[in-house]
Amino acid sequence: MNKRLLIAAGSLLALVSTATAQVLQTATTSNNIEPGGPGDRTEYYGSGADDGFEEYGIATFTTFTGAQFGGSLTDITSATYSLTVNDRSFSDGTQFRLVLSTDQFGGNYSALSFDSAFNAENGLNPAHYTNPVHDLGVYDLGADMGTFPGGTVLDFSLNLDASAESALIAAINAGNEFSLSIHAVNVSDDITFSGVGNTFDPGDPALTIVPEPSTYAMLLGLAGLALVMIRRRR
Repeated sequence: MNKRLLIAAGSLLALVSTATAQVLQTATTSNNIEPGGPGDRTEYYGSGADDGFEEYGIATFTTFTGAQFGGSLTDITSATYSLTVNDRSFSDGTQFRLVLSTDQFGGNYSALSFDSAFNAENGLNPAHYTNPVHDLGVYDLGADMGTFPGGTVLDFSLNLDASAESALIAAINAGNEFSLSIHAVNVSDDITFSGVGNTFDPGDPALTIVPEPSTYAMLLGLAGLALVMIRRRR
């Protein structure tokens, strides 16, 4: 038996075992951003500036690493954002907007505020952020927000263009945090999901990333070939 080949095969299998086909992580921190700055509630709401309750929610992820993807993440096949409905009497609207940020907040969102003068619908002023923000587009609920029972989990496939995907991959491989903020599309909308630690309708925002499958196919193929060669040498 060729011990070097056996060791090589074992190393490949170990690498494959640590690199899963998908990685799911929940947000570490979240906050609701109001005109006066961050609040202290566990909301993840996108509300327009029509009734004095304007805010947008931000959720930060800090536990994704390149090691979870076999050493580094090179390409994202899909990214699914799972959000839990927070059923309120004022919930309404059928769409919302998501924005990606790679700023390093460390749980401190004091630089942010809902700027209705800049945008009355979503309240996001890019000047509040250090790094460029990436607009991930508009997402449909499929029905009015107020019709979903509290605690319902809805999944949304993120629209990552080349710039947003590159920024997200770089943050993950560097072990840096990144954030997803939620915003109203229309000034009268009140999109209501639960933030981290919400107790009214519990369910932290969660993100599932599926990497390029060819990487895993290659690793599995190499490991399998090495084991076949070992058996033949026996």
